[in-house]
Amino acid sequence: MRCFAMNPRTDGSFSPIALRPLGSRPGQALGGLGNRLCGFRPQGLGRPVHLQRPCRALPARRLPQAPAARAAPQPKWPLHEITGRCGTYFREPHNGRGVGFADLDNDGRIDLVISHLNEPVSIFRNVAAVGNHWLGIDLVGKDRRDVVGSKVVVECGGRRLTRFATGGGSFASSGDRRLVLGLGTDTKVDWVEVHWSWSGTQVWSGLAVDRYWRLLERQPAAEAIPQREQAASVP
Repeated sequence: MRCFAMNPRTDGSFSPIALRPLGSRPGQALGGLGNRLCGFRPQGLGRPVHLQRPCRALPARRLPQAPAARAAPQPKWPLHEITGRCGTYFREPHNGRGVGFADLDNDGRIDLVISHLNEPVSIFRNVAAVGNHWLGIDLVGKDRRDVVGSKVVVECGGRRLTRFATGGGSFASSGDRRLVLGLGTDTKVDWVEVHWSWSGTQVWSGLAVDRYWRLLERQPAAEAIPQREQAASVP
């Protein structure tokens, strides 16, 4: 298992980037499990991490080639391997299958649950430094309608942050459906706007930071989700 990190833009957003396993050739068909980008310091302007399980080359077949006159652009924020800083687990071979991303202790920092073949599940608690702020959103459609595809826009500190409700996740696994937005040093949000995937837009204001809020379709008031005791006692 390998870990990669990518530096964000100065405004806290991230540039899109195409990923391929180390040692592969452009245009080579590859298969892999458990790949995803995730901000592991959502309470601030953190870095997304790419977990890559060893991949195998698929049977050779002819693939469309890009025009020779157009060279592939180089990413402005390249990936940096940080496997050596992530503990002994990531320096050992594992037959991993899927990875779930979830805030298990409701502290705004995304944790990991990795499943394996013939090996127990591994749980990784995020212990990134605190100090910045975050906002958690739980979207609920009327009559429990699926919210996949809905868009959340948050205005704070003169900038707008956008997240989309997604479905699925890694191979044979899923994760936390709640959305976490890192606010950096901003201590409040001006408003939160939800564009429901089927139709309609709603706006909420006055949401306190560093906690989760449940936003229900056609309900004017946001519902504060009771926070479990923070896992300060957990080593």
